[in-house]
Amino acid sequence: MRAKHPNAVAQFYRKKAKQLGRPKALVAATRKMTGAVWGVLTHDAPYAEEDPRLTVRKTEDLAARARRSLPPPTSPEELQTLVGELASKRELLDRLLEDPKRNVSVDDVINMEEGGLEN
Repeated sequence: MRAKHPNAVAQFYRKKAKQLGRPKALVAATRKMTGAVWGVLTHDAPYAEEDPRLTVRKTEDLAARARRSLPPPTSPEELQTLVGELASKRELLDRLLEDPKRNVSVDDVINMEEGGLEN
């Protein structure tokens, strides 16, 4: 796809060509241009590469979504508790795997939390 001047559709095409290959990217870019032409003809408005208000809204929405999806930070006390739990599980795992009479598989060890094995 060639463009006399850099524009959003050409940039979109290049990005999609890397992801999907040139034929599918051409269809995607054509669909994007068709949507832009439809919008211009339907709303009798000049073509604009970008709507600044929409960009601001999307950026704010993404930032809010990112803040909501972050788990709360782990406190030093919680971290110390987790380290202790992991150390005790590591000791148990080492004992189980060293004992040839037990014939313990990795799946058995994973299921220990569900009551699959006894110490």
